[in-house]
Amino acid sequence: MQDYFDYCQEQGEFPEKPFAVVLEPEVYERLSQAASSKGQPLEELASAAIKAGIPAVI
Repeated sequence: MQDYFDYCQEQGEFPEKPFAVVLEPEVYERLSQAASSKGQPLEELASAAIKAGIPAVI
């Protein structure tokens, strides 16, 4: 990971930082079931859901 941060600094870029989100158990369960039924990784489905919902909350 440090190599990535060093590379970004050399390029004059800011590194993208992943972050954790705590979900309510029922939300996690619904996302988990949906991801499983679609054959998608949970993180990918959760990211798509967050991106789709951003306009509704800002």
